[in-house]
This record gives sequence, structure tokens and C-alpha cells, in this order.
Amino acid sequence: MGLNIVDLGFVTDVRVADEGVVIDLTLANPDSPLAGRIATEAEQAVRETFEDVPSIEVGFVWDPAWSFDRLSDEAKSTLGYTATG
Repeated sequence: MGLNIVDLGFVTDVRVADEGVVIDLTLANPDSPLAGRIATEAEQAVRETFEDVPSIEVGFVWDPAWSFDRLSDEAKSTLGYTATG
């Protein structure tokens, strides 16, 4: 499938400053057993891409809440999601 956390709408904010990078994520379920893995892999991806970043902080926020509307068009297509209304 190959979808990433950006296409899945999990990244809500990224802030870059001299002291490092702060990434806010939201998940569909606050009790997701994958939360720790997603945060670790997000940090690793930034570290591998930008080797000189002094610090990387990844945290979870729940406002705004995740919804299917946060999916990219590619993710919607891949997952077969169609909005019903």
C-alpha cells in the first residue's frame, strides 16, 4: 500500500527553529498500539533526512481530531474511501 503519515493525515503541525524540529501528530484512535512506533519512525525519518537537526520532538495532539477528511486524495483512492453525505 505504501501510504505515509502525511497522506494518512496524521501530521497536524511541523515547527522548525534553531533548537530543532517539533512535530505534532494526531491519530484516529488515542489508544492506538502503533502510536509509539509511528512517533519513533517519524523522528528517525527526520533524523535521516536532516542529519544536523539538534533535536526532534514528536508529540500527539487531539485537537484537531483526526477524521477521514484529513486523508490525502491518494490515500482516499488507495483505501477506496468515498465520502457519503
